[in-house]
Amino acid sequence: MKSIKASKKLISVFVILTLIFVLSVTVYAENPRVVDSAGLFTESQKAELEGKVDETISLTGVDMVIVTTDSTDGKTSEAYSDDYFDYNGYGIGEERNGMLFLINMQAREMHISLRGSETNFFSDWDIENAFDIIQPYASSGEYAEAAETFLEYVQSTYNSVNSYDESYGYAPEFGMGPEQNPDSEMVPDINAETENEAPDPSLVAVIAVIVGLGAGGIVCFLVRSKYKMKFGGYKYPYLQKSSLRTRVRSDTLIDKHITQQRIRDSNDRNNHRGSFGGGSGGTIHTSSSGASHRGSTRGF
Repeated sequence: MKSIKASKKLISVFVILTLIFVLSVTVYAENPRVVDSAGLFTESQKAELEGKVDETISLTGVDMVIVTTDSTDGKTSEAYSDDYFDYNGYGIGEERNGMLFLINMQAREMHISLRGSETNFFSDWDIENAFDIIQPYASSGEYAEAAETFLEYVQSTYNSVNSYDESYGYAPEFGMGPEQNPDSEMVPDINAETENEAPDPSLVAVIAVIVGLGAGGIVCFLVRSKYKMKFGGYKYPYLQKSSLRTRVRSDTLIDKHITQQRIRDSNDRNNHRGSFGGGSGGTIHTSSSGASHRGSTRGF
């Protein structure tokens, strides 16, 4: 009798563990990290992207999702990206940290959506710079390359931020020093002693004066000889042969137009690095689920 009860308990435990396993597999299956609804990727490209996504998640510790679509159900690329991330349960940790890269074929736009403070390593400057790199691929129809390049840029940015070298004062990924670039010229040490002593400054000054006087004298002699002029022998009658006429003019300002364009450089990277929503104008916004996101949209 006892053996029958023990068997039933073991069977119950086995059934429960099996259900937990099945449910976990189902949840994972419902949340693929590469969602090609627009049919832009081949099977091999999709498999490669899935591997790249897993690699990026393991490196950064934040979730990573690639989505393509040919219909956003009337939503903007921003709203569609945020809602897709939020309502499909993506994100790692309590803040649900993660990134989503959208290719919207309906509007021919790309959107990068970020959620959670762990994504702060990817600044607003990085978002726009990533678009600069990705856009040519998307414009030429190389969508898999565009998605793969985005993932590679995320990895590169994460590595550069976390390998910041205090001895150089910059991230090696974005600026090589002497050790990273053996072809670069070493900056001379101004305090180092030189092998050859500098010449006496007074001697140099005397030689310079002599050379200057000699050169000036030669020029004056040649000019005087060419025109065969005697000092004081000829005066130009400038009063009799000159005239002056003046007119009154006025300028009236009709209109004024000022055009401004922000140019990103390495200083922007340093200023906005790690600032949640930093950069031009700020990009923090609240999605329909009430979560805070940041990101940007770029047409192609």
